[in-house]
Amino acid sequence: MASVITTANTSYATPKTWAASEALTATLFNTYIRDQVLALKSPAHFRCYVDEAADFTTTSTTFVDTSATALSATVTTGGGKFLIGFSGAVYQSATTARIYLDVSIDGTRIGLDDGLMVIRTSTLTSHGGVSFSVITGTLSAASHTFKLQWKVDGGTGGMY
Repeated sequence: MASVITTANTSYATPKTWAASEALTATLFNTYIRDQVLALKSPAHFRCYVDEAADFTTTSTTFVDTSATALSATVTTGGGKFLIGFSGAVYQSATTARIYLDVSIDGTRIGLDDGLMVIRTSTLTSHGGVSFSVITGTLSAASHTFKLQWKVDGGTGGMY
């Protein structure tokens, strides 16, 4: 199965301050009541499910995208914080080498110099399940591109 990316883009308008005796029109009701409830019920999100024919691999010692398209998405948010989660399996060709994972938002990584997570597998090419979640800082109400990035400090890192 190829990559499956599901996105939902919703926006939440700044609440209106009502005046005494102000008439409630259909437009005002739809904008400030109906649309607000829908935005809260179904916030902006995306899901990437990847089942590639071949594993992703890297020998890069600086952070690079894990895939040009499979593990990235562009989402239009209404602003605020974003919850990001990842789960997968990784392996390393050298027992002394590590794999580092991070997320970039609009080209800027959110982790520190070693990213959000560091993994060292126990034996050569042993596959280890990994997962993490992180809440971003406050994002502007706009379109944002999220990408999973990684690097290794030696050997070849793999992900499937």
